[in-house]
Amino acid sequence: MFLNEEIRIEIAKDLFVQWADSNMNENLKEAEHEFMKFASDDLKVKYNVFYGLSSGDDYYLEVTD
Repeated sequence: MFLNEEIRIEIAKDLFVQWADSNMNENLKEAEHEFMKFASDDLKVKYNVFYGLSSGDDYYLEVTD
């Protein structure tokens, strides 16, 4: 059972690297935005503040609260 878990972890890591590399081919701002979609609401707020984004901006991240 442990070996299967190790294999799943390695596959997940490899898929993540492939996904990250494909996003980096777009541009860094787009890749960062894609990563931030999975962040906590607190980090999304900090991202929006850092870049001075507000609702309606292209890279603005909506929060659930």
